[in-house]
Amino acid sequence: MKLLTTIEDIRKYRQLGKQLNADNFEGRVREVQENELTELLGRELSYELFDYLDNNWIVQAGTFVRNSDTQFTALAMDLTSFVGYGLRINEETFVIIKAASLVLTDTIIEVEGYILPALITTLEYKIAVDYLNLLNGKNYLLNSKMVSFNGLRPFISWKLLAIFVGDGSIKHSDTGNMSILSPNFERPSGASINAARSVYLENSSREENRIVDYLNENQILFPLWVQKGQQNIESFNFIVV
Repeated sequence: MKLLTTIEDIRKYRQLGKQLNADNFEGRVREVQENELTELLGRELSYELFDYLDNNWIVQAGTFVRNSDTQFTALAMDLTSFVGYGLRINEETFVIIKAASLVLTDTIIEVEGYILPALITTLEYKIAVDYLNLLNGKNYLLNSKMVSFNGLRPFISWKLLAIFVGDGSIKHSDTGNMSILSPNFERPSGASINAARSVYLENSSREENRIVDYLNENQILFPLWVQKGQQNIESFNFIVV
Protein backbone atom coordinates (compact mmCIF):
# COMPACT_ATOMS: atom_id res chain seq x y z
CA MET A 1 0.00 0.00 0.00
CA LYS A 2 1.39 3.37 -1.07
CA LEU A 3 1.69 5.81 1.84
CA LEU A 4 -0.31 8.97 1.13
CA THR A 5 0.96 11.22 3.92
CA THR A 6 4.43 12.44 4.90
CA ILE A 7 5.82 13.86 8.12
CA GLU A 8 5.71 17.31 6.51
CA ASP A 9 1.97 16.89 5.89
CA ILE A 10 1.43 16.27 9.61
CA ARG A 11 3.58 19.26 10.55
CA LYS A 12 1.10 21.54 8.80
CA TYR A 13 -1.18 20.87 11.77
CA ARG A 14 0.99 19.93 14.76
CA GLN A 15 4.66 19.83 15.76
CA LEU A 16 6.48 16.55 15.31
CA GLY A 17 10.01 15.99 16.55
CA LYS A 18 12.84 16.18 14.01
CA GLN A 19 14.16 12.81 15.19
CA LEU A 20 10.85 10.98 14.69
CA ASN A 21 11.56 7.39 13.74
CA ALA A 22 10.66 6.85 10.05
CA ASP A 23 9.64 3.19 10.50
CA ASN A 24 7.39 4.13 13.40
CA PHE A 25 5.78 6.94 11.42
CA GLU A 26 5.23 4.87 8.28
CA GLY A 27 3.71 2.06 10.32
CA ARG A 28 1.18 4.44 11.86
CA VAL A 29 0.24 5.91 8.46
CA ARG A 30 -0.25 2.40 7.11
CA GLU A 31 -2.41 1.57 10.13
CA VAL A 32 -4.69 4.55 9.47
CA GLN A 33 -4.93 3.82 5.75
CA GLU A 34 -5.66 0.11 6.18
CA ASN A 35 -8.26 0.70 8.88
CA GLU A 36 -9.89 4.12 9.25
CA LEU A 37 -9.46 5.27 5.64
CA THR A 38 -10.53 1.93 4.18
CA GLU A 39 -13.57 1.82 6.47
CA LEU A 40 -14.51 5.37 5.45
CA LEU A 41 -14.17 4.83 1.69
CA GLY A 42 -15.32 1.23 1.67
CA ARG A 43 -13.08 -1.65 0.69
CA GLU A 44 -14.00 -1.56 -3.00
CA LEU A 45 -13.42 2.18 -3.46
CA SER A 46 -10.25 2.03 -1.38
CA TYR A 47 -8.90 -0.76 -3.61
CA GLU A 48 -9.71 1.23 -6.74
CA LEU A 49 -7.97 4.33 -5.34
CA PHE A 50 -4.71 2.52 -4.64
CA ASP A 51 -4.93 0.57 -7.90
CA TYR A 52 -5.21 3.91 -9.71
CA LEU A 53 -2.17 5.28 -7.88
CA ASP A 54 -0.06 2.17 -8.47
CA ASN A 55 -0.83 1.04 -12.01
CA ASN A 56 -1.21 1.95 -15.69
CA TRP A 57 0.84 5.16 -15.77
CA ILE A 58 2.53 6.10 -19.04
CA VAL A 59 6.23 6.97 -18.84
CA GLN A 60 7.29 10.32 -20.27
CA ALA A 61 11.00 10.29 -21.06
CA GLY A 62 13.01 13.50 -20.90
CA THR A 63 14.82 15.94 -18.65
CA PHE A 64 12.82 17.96 -16.13
CA VAL A 65 14.03 20.89 -14.04
CA ARG A 66 12.14 22.11 -10.98
CA ASN A 67 11.58 25.88 -10.96
CA SER A 68 9.43 26.27 -7.83
CA ASP A 69 7.04 24.37 -5.59
CA THR A 70 4.42 24.34 -8.36
CA GLN A 71 6.38 24.77 -11.60
CA PHE A 72 8.92 22.81 -13.60
CA THR A 73 10.41 22.86 -17.09
CA ALA A 74 10.36 19.97 -19.55
CA LEU A 75 13.50 20.54 -21.62
CA ALA A 76 13.42 20.26 -25.42
CA MET A 77 9.86 18.94 -25.70
CA ASP A 78 6.34 20.22 -26.28
CA LEU A 79 3.95 19.00 -23.56
CA THR A 80 1.35 21.75 -23.94
CA SER A 81 -1.26 19.12 -24.84
CA PHE A 82 -0.89 17.66 -21.33
CA VAL A 83 -2.95 20.38 -19.61
CA GLY A 84 -5.45 18.66 -17.30
CA TYR A 85 -3.45 15.41 -17.18
CA GLY A 86 -2.45 13.74 -13.94
CA LEU A 87 1.24 13.25 -13.18
CA ARG A 88 3.07 10.77 -10.99
CA ILE A 89 6.52 12.11 -10.19
CA ASN A 90 9.26 9.88 -8.75
CA GLU A 91 6.51 7.25 -8.23
CA GLU A 92 5.22 9.03 -5.10
CA THR A 93 4.13 12.63 -5.83
CA PHE A 94 0.77 13.11 -7.53
CA VAL A 95 -0.27 16.39 -9.19
CA ILE A 96 -2.44 17.71 -12.00
CA ILE A 97 -1.12 19.93 -14.80
CA LYS A 98 -2.86 23.29 -14.43
CA ALA A 99 -1.14 25.14 -17.29
CA ALA A 100 1.62 24.57 -19.85
CA SER A 101 3.30 27.03 -22.18
CA LEU A 102 5.96 26.56 -24.84
CA VAL A 103 9.02 28.81 -24.53
CA LEU A 104 11.26 28.25 -27.54
CA THR A 105 11.76 24.46 -27.38
CA ASP A 106 10.95 23.95 -23.67
CA THR A 107 7.59 23.56 -21.90
CA ILE A 108 6.96 25.48 -18.68
CA ILE A 109 4.48 23.42 -16.65
CA GLU A 110 2.43 24.63 -13.68
CA VAL A 111 0.88 21.99 -11.43
CA GLU A 112 -1.66 21.92 -8.61
CA GLY A 113 -2.57 19.54 -5.83
CA TYR A 114 0.79 19.04 -4.12
CA ILE A 115 4.30 20.46 -3.84
CA LEU A 116 6.85 19.20 -6.36
CA PRO A 117 9.85 17.19 -5.08
CA ALA A 118 13.27 18.83 -5.06
CA LEU A 119 14.45 16.63 -7.94
CA ILE A 120 12.30 15.19 -10.72
CA THR A 121 13.85 11.92 -11.81
CA THR A 122 10.85 10.13 -13.33
CA LEU A 123 7.60 11.46 -14.76
CA GLU A 124 4.50 9.47 -15.73
CA TYR A 125 1.05 10.62 -16.79
CA LYS A 126 -2.63 9.67 -17.04
CA ILE A 127 -5.59 11.42 -18.60
CA ALA A 128 -8.07 10.48 -15.83
CA VAL A 129 -7.69 12.60 -12.67
CA ASP A 130 -10.78 11.89 -10.54
CA TYR A 131 -8.78 9.99 -7.93
CA LEU A 132 -6.11 12.68 -7.81
CA ASN A 133 -8.81 15.21 -6.95
CA LEU A 134 -10.03 12.86 -4.21
CA LEU A 135 -6.50 12.52 -2.86
CA ASN A 136 -5.34 16.12 -3.16
CA GLY A 137 -8.62 18.01 -2.86
CA LYS A 138 -10.25 20.64 -5.07
CA ASN A 139 -12.88 23.36 -5.12
CA TYR A 140 -16.34 22.16 -6.16
CA LEU A 141 -20.04 23.00 -6.02
CA LEU A 142 -21.96 21.80 -2.96
CA ASN A 143 -25.65 22.76 -2.82
CA SER A 144 -24.95 25.24 -5.66
CA LYS A 145 -22.24 26.97 -3.57
CA MET A 146 -18.49 26.82 -4.19
CA VAL A 147 -16.62 25.12 -1.33
CA SER A 148 -13.09 23.85 -0.75
CA PHE A 149 -12.36 20.14 -0.27
CA ASN A 150 -9.05 19.32 1.42
CA GLY A 151 -8.56 15.80 0.10
CA LEU A 152 -7.64 12.72 2.14
CA ARG A 153 -4.41 13.77 3.85
CA PRO A 154 -5.93 15.95 6.61
CA PHE A 155 -8.17 13.05 7.68
CA ILE A 156 -5.16 10.72 7.80
CA SER A 157 -3.14 13.35 9.67
CA TRP A 158 -5.65 13.90 12.47
CA LYS A 159 -6.29 10.17 12.87
CA LEU A 160 -2.54 9.56 13.09
CA LEU A 161 -2.13 12.28 15.71
CA ALA A 162 -4.96 10.77 17.78
CA ILE A 163 -3.12 7.43 17.76
CA PHE A 164 0.27 8.98 18.38
CA VAL A 165 -0.80 11.04 21.38
CA GLY A 166 -2.02 7.88 23.08
CA ASP A 167 0.94 5.54 22.56
CA GLY A 168 3.71 7.72 21.12
CA SER A 169 6.01 7.08 24.10
CA ILE A 170 5.52 3.31 24.07
CA LYS A 171 8.38 1.42 22.41
CA HIS A 172 8.53 -2.30 21.67
CA SER A 173 11.79 -4.10 22.48
CA ASP A 174 13.01 -7.69 22.64
CA THR A 175 12.19 -7.76 26.35
CA GLY A 176 8.73 -6.21 26.07
CA ASN A 177 7.19 -2.76 26.01
CA MET A 178 8.87 0.27 27.54
CA SER A 179 8.44 4.02 27.76
CA ILE A 180 11.50 6.25 27.25
CA LEU A 181 11.40 9.30 29.53
CA SER A 182 13.94 12.12 29.62
CA PRO A 183 14.90 13.72 32.94
CA ASN A 184 14.46 17.14 31.28
CA PHE A 185 10.76 16.63 30.43
CA GLU A 186 7.65 15.80 32.38
CA ARG A 187 5.09 13.46 30.86
CA PRO A 188 1.69 15.14 30.26
CA SER A 189 -1.15 14.14 32.56
CA GLY A 190 -3.75 11.63 31.45
CA ALA A 191 -6.32 14.44 31.33
CA SER A 192 -4.13 16.51 29.00
CA ILE A 193 -3.54 13.53 26.71
CA ASN A 194 -7.25 12.70 26.55
CA ALA A 195 -8.16 16.35 25.89
CA ALA A 196 -5.68 16.54 22.99
CA ARG A 197 -6.92 13.23 21.60
CA SER A 198 -10.49 14.51 21.77
CA VAL A 199 -9.55 17.56 19.69
CA TYR A 200 -7.71 15.41 17.15
CA LEU A 201 -10.68 13.07 16.78
CA GLU A 202 -13.08 16.00 16.40
CA ASN A 203 -10.89 17.41 13.62
CA SER A 204 -10.70 14.01 11.93
CA SER A 205 -14.51 13.88 12.02
CA ARG A 206 -14.66 17.31 10.36
CA GLU A 207 -12.42 16.06 7.57
CA GLU A 208 -14.41 12.84 7.32
CA ASN A 209 -17.58 14.89 6.83
CA ARG A 210 -15.88 16.88 4.07
CA ILE A 211 -14.84 13.66 2.33
CA VAL A 212 -18.40 12.31 2.64
CA ASP A 213 -19.82 15.55 1.21
CA TYR A 214 -17.43 15.42 -1.74
CA LEU A 215 -18.12 11.78 -2.56
CA ASN A 216 -21.87 12.10 -2.09
CA GLU A 217 -21.96 15.11 -4.40
CA ASN A 218 -19.73 13.42 -7.00
CA GLN A 219 -20.97 9.86 -6.81
CA ILE A 220 -21.29 9.69 -10.59
CA LEU A 221 -17.48 9.89 -10.70
CA PHE A 222 -17.07 7.25 -7.98
CA PRO A 223 -19.71 4.57 -8.60
CA LEU A 224 -18.22 2.29 -5.91
CA TRP A 225 -18.99 4.87 -3.22
CA VAL A 226 -21.95 4.10 -0.96
CA GLN A 227 -23.59 7.32 0.22
CA LYS A 228 -23.26 8.09 3.93
CA GLY A 229 -24.43 10.61 6.46
CA GLN A 230 -22.12 12.87 8.44
CA GLN A 231 -20.38 12.12 11.73
CA ASN A 232 -21.32 13.95 14.94
CA ILE A 233 -18.28 16.09 15.71
CA GLU A 234 -19.33 16.59 19.34
CA SER A 235 -19.24 12.84 20.03
CA PHE A 236 -15.57 13.15 21.04
CA ASN A 237 -16.06 16.28 23.14
CA PHE A 238 -15.94 15.01 26.72
CA ILE A 239 -14.55 16.35 29.97
CA VAL A 240 -11.77 14.44 31.71
CA VAL A 241 -11.23 15.17 35.41
